[in-house]
Amino acid sequence: VSPIFAGDGLLVFMEPTSPKGVDLRTRGWFALHSGVVDSAGTGGEAWVSGTGHPVGDEAVRSVAAAGAGDEPLARYVLFEHAPTEVTCDGYGDVLLPAQRRWRCTP
Repeated sequence: VSPIFAGDGLLVFMEPTSPKGVDLRTRGWFALHSGVVDSAGTGGEAWVSGTGHPVGDEAVRSVAAAGAGDEPLARYVLFEHAPTEVTCDGYGDVLLPAQRRWRCTP
């Protein structure tokens, strides 16, 4: 998954048969966790959760495609994510304050 921060949203293109897309359509929530570079956690990590839904608006799709870096395939479905909680930690090589957590109410 490659999240796209474009316009006012957190957007993700995915295959129409993706199990994650099925989850979003039926449950309406998501959780994303960043990978770390190595087993030492170099760089830190981030975790985002919230609600999500498919987007059919071509204007939003154009904004997302421009922010994606690569042209998404026509069959890809676009989902918009609305974060309600974001947590990040920096480890050693990344200077962040102690664990940070942001919460919002959509």
